[in-house]
Amino acid sequence: MESPRVTADIVEATEFPELARRYNVYAVPKIVINDTHEFVGALPEPHFITALARAVIGDGEGPLEETAEGAAEVEATPLDSGLGDDDV
Repeated sequence: MESPRVTADIVEATEFPELARRYNVYAVPKIVINDTHEFVGALPEPHFITALARAVIGDGEGPLEETAEGAAEVEATPLDSGLGDDDV
């Protein structure tokens, strides 16, 4: 999936220890979205998409802190953005 609205950077924590400390990286993978939402561990794609959407478009709640163990707590619902396939 590709969108001009989403960019990603991959950082090797051992090569950038100061950045790893800034984001409290103690396990990988760790995903930080817009410096406000984060989760640790590999999530199934539907859970990842839901977490990303919550961070980007908001959900009326505070920051998301998610772990792979708690992945079942993330509600994976289809997202209808109103965009066609060519727009995403």
